[in-house]
Amino acid sequence: SISDFMASSCTPVAYYEANYFFFSGYGSTGGSHKIRNAVLEQLKELKDKNQIKDYILGSNIDIFNEKFQNLKGKELLDEDCKKRKNPGEVIVIL
Repeated sequence: SISDFMASSCTPVAYYEANYFFFSGYGSTGGSHKIRNAVLEQLKELKDKNQIKDYILGSNIDIFNEKFQNLKGKELLDEDCKKRKNPGEVIVIL
């Protein structure tokens, strides 16, 4: 699970801030988005428990998007990340 990955491979936010990228496969032809929905559900739980700072879908990275405007730690995103706007990408701010 994402929780296990985060617990085993991430330095606590108090010591180091970073961002991770997950690719949940937006372009699959199945249409159910099971992986994407499961990733987003886990990330919401982690954010609610203050285990991650924030997360955002790549498609929401736009200065006019409210989710991007309210993103905690958006200053950690580099210009390449901001330009990609990949709908299959989820950026996690630790």
